[in-house]
Order: sequence, then structure tokens, then C-alpha cells
Amino acid sequence: LVPRLLLDINDNSPVFDPIPSSIEIPEDAAIGDNVTTVSATDADSGLNGEVRYSLEGSAGMFSVNPDTGLITVAAKLDRETQDKYSFRAVAQDQGRPTLSGEASLVVTITDVNDNAPIFTKQQYETFIKENATIGTDVTSVSATDKDEGLNAVVSYYITKQEPPSSPEIFTINATSGSISLAQELDYSKVKRYTLEVEGRDHGSPSLTGTAVVVISVEEVNDTPPRFLHRTYHGKVEEEQEPGVEIVEVKFLSSILQTVFSSIS
Repeated sequence: LVPRLLLDINDNSPVFDPIPSSIEIPEDAAIGDNVTTVSATDADSGLNGEVRYSLEGSAGMFSVNPDTGLITVAAKLDRETQDKYSFRAVAQDQGRPTLSGEASLVVTITDVNDNAPIFTKQQYETFIKENATIGTDVTSVSATDKDEGLNAVVSYYITKQEPPSSPEIFTINATSGSISLAQELDYSKVKRYTLEVEGRDHGSPSLTGTAVVVISVEEVNDTPPRFLHRTYHGKVEEEQEPGVEIVEVKFLSSILQTVFSSIS
């Protein structure tokens, strides 16, 4: 018998091992951090069975070690910009002609609490009448957070009131941001209040945003006029023409202004 040497023909493409259907990494992952490792085998021998790896469609966000199949982060991630990446891993043998296999990957970027709440306005301005009853709605503030889950849930607090008082004149609903009257007002004592409001998310650690609320108190004429004299005297002629002034009376209004009126 004459021994025969069997030469391999590159007739097998690389085949990937199973890849996890869900791959998650946090948005604060650093460049070079590991994502996952892909692996493919080729039934051929020699160069025909030697596999090298590359990525297609990753937009430069990820890279792969051509020899080991280790996929790493290649650029800064931001979930608020893009929260999911779909791309392909390619395994190519070194035969002539080369054969290749592909596997699809989906990488989900998970949220990190990296955004503070932002109020719809930096300063809110409103008015309230001085005779408003306790519990009256004054105004409402609102803040949004670009994160998700608890990182995006905002609670509201009044952190400062000017001028200060104890107890405080206003209260805020921590969930809705609605500000209401908690104590009686007196225009003669305070004509304007300034509140500093804080929005805190529920992330860990918590991040905050602030806004200012200016509340002006409107005076209400709640004091009856007071006459300067208890008795006023006047006289009229027997055949006096209509419209002739008989007497002038004076009284003080609630805002301490002298008001004149005549009777004719």
C-alpha cells in the first residue's frame, strides 16, 4: 500500500458558541471595561481552522480582541443619548478562500444616577390675597430628571423662607410640588415672601436641583372706614337749589388715607 497524505480543504465556516441574549453594562463603564467574550470554532485544521474576530455595526462604541474574542468598551457611554446597541461579531478563518460566521449581540446600557433634577423655571412668581384661608393653593413647581426608575423620581422641599418664620407660612407637597398656605397672612407685616425650593431625586447618592419662588401678598381692604368726627353739622336754606353742598365729612380708609366726601 502506498500511504496517502490527506490535505484539509477549507470547507467549514466558523460557528459561534451561544451568546447571552441580554448583555447589560452601566453607562459609567470606563473605556477598556469588559463587556463579554465571544467564541467560535472551526472544524477545519491549520490555518483553515484558525479564527480571528472583528465587529460590524458597533459605531466605534465597542472593540474586540481579534485573538481572544474579548469585547470591551471603546468610547464613553451615555444612556440618555442611546440606551441600546445592536451589532455583529464576525469570526473569520485564515483559509483560502476565507470563510466566516456571524453572531448578533444586543448590549443594553443601564442607568446611573448622573443627572440632577431640573425645574421648569429657575424663578416662579405669584400673588396671594392677604385674607386667603389656610390650605389655599398658591402655586406649583415641577422638575424633571433625565435618568430612569428611582433615579428620576423627584421629591420637593422648601429649604428656606425669607423672611423666616416659625412655623413657616407655606408648605409644599413633596410628591406633586404644590405649594399651599400654612399660616395666616398680614400684609401690614410682610408684603413679599421668597422661598428656596429643592427637588431631590431618589438615586443613591441623591442629586438635587433648586428654584426660587417669589410670593407677593395683595392687600385686602378688610378694615371699615373711620370717621374723623362723630358728628358733622350743616345747614340748608329753605329754598336752596338742588346740588348745593351742605356739609363735608372726612374719614380714614384702611390704608390710612384721608378721604373727603360731601353731602348735597
